[in-house]
Amino acid sequence: MESNSGLLLISIQGLKYELTIGEGYVIHYFDEDISIHGLEAQIADTHWQDEGGNTFLFIWVPEHQEEYLISDDEIKSISKKD
Repeated sequence: MESNSGLLLISIQGLKYELTIGEGYVIHYFDEDISIHGLEAQIADTHWQDEGGNTFLFIWVPEHQEEYLISDDEIKSISKKD
């Protein structure tokens, strides 16, 4: 995981992504029953990597008007919102 001037470089399921802080993305999770599955989320500027190599990041979900903490290993796929 790296961060450069408003970008978060992250690996999800072996694929490398360059996420723009503040931009909207649609995130699909392995647990399809969680309330934020498939909703638009904005990437927050707070993120870190633990000793095991997992990346944690905060997202803002406009539909819920709430911030969530997620881990890269929970994400099945991510795509830029149209």
